[in-house]
Amino acid sequence: MVHSSIRKMILSTEFTGLSTVPLRGPIYSALKRVIRCRQERFSIRVGAPLTGPRTRVDHHHHGSDGPHLRGFEARYMQSWQWRLIEGQRTHGKLLKDEGRKGTDQHGIRESNRLLILNYIRERKTLPRADLTRYTGLSRTAIGNIVDELVLEGIIRQEENQTGDDRRTILLSFNATAAYVLGATLGRQHLMVLLADLTGRPVQRLDIPFSLSKSPKEGLPLLGKLLKVFVAQQQIAWDMIVGVGLGMISPFDLLHKGIAVPAQFASWAGVDIQQVLQDDLGVPVYLDNDGNMGALGESRYGAGRNTGDMLYVKVGSGISGGFILNHQLYRGSLGTAGEIGHIPIDLHGTLCYCGRFGCLETVASKNAILMEAQRFSPTVTTLPQVIEAARNGDVTCTGALARAGKYLGFVLAGLVNSLNPSLIILDGSTMQAGDLILQPLRSTLEEHSLPIPFASTRITLAESNGFAMSLGGVATLLDTIF
Repeated sequence: MVHSSIRKMILSTEFTGLSTVPLRGPIYSALKRVIRCRQERFSIRVGAPLTGPRTRVDHHHHGSDGPHLRGFEARYMQSWQWRLIEGQRTHGKLLKDEGRKGTDQHGIRESNRLLILNYIRERKTLPRADLTRYTGLSRTAIGNIVDELVLEGIIRQEENQTGDDRRTILLSFNATAAYVLGATLGRQHLMVLLADLTGRPVQRLDIPFSLSKSPKEGLPLLGKLLKVFVAQQQIAWDMIVGVGLGMISPFDLLHKGIAVPAQFASWAGVDIQQVLQDDLGVPVYLDNDGNMGALGESRYGAGRNTGDMLYVKVGSGISGGFILNHQLYRGSLGTAGEIGHIPIDLHGTLCYCGRFGCLETVASKNAILMEAQRFSPTVTTLPQVIEAARNGDVTCTGALARAGKYLGFVLAGLVNSLNPSLIILDGSTMQAGDLILQPLRSTLEEHSLPIPFASTRITLAESNGFAMSLGGVATLLDTIF
């Protein structure tokens, strides 16, 4: 358990820009140190690499003040929640300060603290004496930082006696000092992943959840489901340090809400992030599901150690995420990756986005069902279409092949323009296997330039449907560490 004195944090006016109670008590100086820290490791930086031992991923939280946190139970936050909020609030200011020279002693100490913490975290257990050799810091400086980490509960310390009666102090990272939640909110389902501070999944949840509910009804229900899920694991809610939530695409990162009001009119203009933060009392990071999926697969799945890759999820909708030069690419407003709305047929079917002939209208799960039902009206679900195709049903086979060809055609344009080394395919339609993959690959090869195609590998996701939730987990851990 994180030490209670560290958890009793009160937001200051200097930190939030809001009228709040003043700081007081023995942790005043510690809080001021965190507030003033302007080191890169404590922030989310635009264009940061996704791989490596200490990585960051950019999340656009526009404005100097970041999200409004007045509703938080700030007096009882854990230190990890504090670091998440610091990352949200100082994002804009840190970008402006990027050209400043030098730093203050508070920033240096926080940088050293994170250096020591991550070194222990990456090695799990090590002798305390190793820190001197690795960091080059004095024993006094290391001792003060280690004692602080031990007091907070994030580091464990124990004495080990060797055969020659020499005593060694061993330090180990306490991965269960707190937990994070990664979640995905789709059109008809909610997927949640509870993970420890190493990103190791502890428990998973996959339940129906419809966005047809109004936000006034849906968001409180979402908060309740998350709390119940955590309680079922016999974990206190105050052990949760944040939620990383992937939302249905298209998603407006600037206004933190769903950007296509036609299908979900009641959600238009709703600050989903703020509502959830006020309800849950922990920091919430939002991103579209494609970006979260790309991050999850690049960190924990088939895209590990891959610098240039495309993540494509094909289910009820079609979403994508781009990892380019080890960076998650979002575009100027965070809407990059909306490959489901690339126009295929200008005279085609009306898409829910209000335009005609989008890829989703010909290659999504619903499009496959509609095509199959033209001559096989008895099939009502995608698994039935797949089963019928495997049993030789020509109509169902053709519906899957048609979707695969359209996907391959769009991916060819992305291969020619972006030159990825890997394409990761995810989503319920990929359960069809070669029935959809074979026409996809052949169309991709036919319409791609030879050189970029030769260097592009196509594979299925490895995260068993939880790539987007894993992306939420990665987002939070990047912010903390």
